[in-house]
Amino acid sequence: MRSLAQRLIGEEQHFGGSANGDGPPAFRVCNKLQGSLSTLVGTRGFRTLLVRALALAAAEATWLGRLDVGANGTVLFPTELEREIEPKEVAKGGMALVAHLLELLEILVGEALTRRLLHQVWPKAALSDSKSGPKT
Repeated sequence: MRSLAQRLIGEEQHFGGSANGDGPPAFRVCNKLQGSLSTLVGTRGFRTLLVRALALAAAEATWLGRLDVGANGTVLFPTELEREIEPKEVAKGGMALVAHLLELLEILVGEALTRRLLHQVWPKAALSDSKSGPKT
């Protein structure tokens, strides 16, 4: 899941832009997934997944424990915290968060549906896993 998380974050870095103020690319990935997945699991269901992913990822980047998730399921990343954390650490924590979120999603709905949902959000992204061939 790390390689898939890296590709999604890369999509946001290159094509997502940050003019809308949604924070670092990894958090934009989470916020975009919120829009799509809330239809499937509801806002509360997505928020629960994201809170759990955040707790798991905090083991790899402790500063993630200082974040909160909004009632609507979006990652809240205060600008004062963003100024405190080195960009490299933000990237490391963001990668861990997205990877854990994808892993939890795959456990919940399976690999095939996870890939389809990701393709709906990022239709032009190369989301196939090179180790196991193309996924749809």
